[in-house]
Amino acid sequence: MKNFRKKLSLLSLLLVFVIAVTACSNNGGNKPTSEIKETDKTKVTEETQKTDSSYSFKFAEKGKVIDSIGREVQLPEKITKIAVAGNPAQMMMFTIAPEMLVGWGSEPSESLKKYLPDDLVNLPVIGTFYGKNASMNYEEMIKAEPDVIIDVGEVKESMKEDLDGLQEQTNIPVIFVECMLENTADAYRTLGKLLDKEEGTNEQAEYIEKTLEDVKEKRETIKDKITVYYGRGDSGLQTNSEGSIHAEVINFIGAENVYKDDSKSSPSWEEVSMEQIAVWNPNIIMFLNDSIYDTVGNDPVWKDLQAIKDNKYYEAPGEPYDWLGSPPNANRIIGIKWLGNLVYPDIYKYDMVKETKEFYKLFYHSDLTDEQVKELLAKSTFK
Repeated sequence: MKNFRKKLSLLSLLLVFVIAVTACSNNGGNKPTSEIKETDKTKVTEETQKTDSSYSFKFAEKGKVIDSIGREVQLPEKITKIAVAGNPAQMMMFTIAPEMLVGWGSEPSESLKKYLPDDLVNLPVIGTFYGKNASMNYEEMIKAEPDVIIDVGEVKESMKEDLDGLQEQTNIPVIFVECMLENTADAYRTLGKLLDKEEGTNEQAEYIEKTLEDVKEKRETIKDKITVYYGRGDSGLQTNSEGSIHAEVINFIGAENVYKDDSKSSPSWEEVSMEQIAVWNPNIIMFLNDSIYDTVGNDPVWKDLQAIKDNKYYEAPGEPYDWLGSPPNANRIIGIKWLGNLVYPDIYKYDMVKETKEFYKLFYHSDLTDEQVKELLAKSTFK
């Protein structure tokens, strides 16, 4: 009898093993997210989001939500005070509900302060949760007593664990709303519903959707791609690769980013050499604001590049936020109109004074004069 039972036990284990192997085979041999290597992160954050419904923000019953990375979070019945986990969320909350902010992720720039009432300028700086300069002050966060901490942007590896940890340490609900260029309108509608600001966010979302569709139609007519180098920093040699959330605007309008680094799942700013830029020989050079635009024309290191000789170099408008993607949020919506108009003026025939005034009123709650717009665009028009 003992031998029989022993054989039966072995047969049962064998059966379980066969079923497990078969299931893995039918499932394509997929690995849990936690086991995916560094080089596979792009596949997780792009393909999985399209097929796994857990990446879609959902409103459940009794104040619960399922955020964009599948975390179930209980929220208070009414939200009146918001803290942000990073700069993209800070910018987005400024455009949606500035009066709800209890603090800043980072100190507002002087250009942003021009658009802020005094009570917002003087809010405490709580710090950011992600990034190389992450500096969140947990004590200050708890002291501010927000109803919720909001993070928006790109899905990062280990984000579930990270945000669960932040929530546990502060005892404040934390939610994440994905906001890539293509789903910016969805993010606005989600936050509008969450914060009871749907009238304003629906108008903003409609503007975003209309802009993206218009640009897509125009992009289809482009035959010859213009190449672009996108630089920042004191040397102008920091750049961002095609495929990065910070550089989406370039490819979205139908241009080509000269820097491509397939080895990185989510490329960050990288230092490149002047020799490499010369090899790329971009048609257009684009600098972020506060870079070397003002001196590059006479700089012996830069002046021999063909784009510099042809006066095809520009500085992206940066007030109150850089139009190309720093931080990467709704600022890119006006950015794609501006960059399209600059790079392909015969296709993107926008009146940028009119477009800028409309965008700033809708998103930054500011009525600009024609002179203010022309000052914004002074370094980013044809010479």
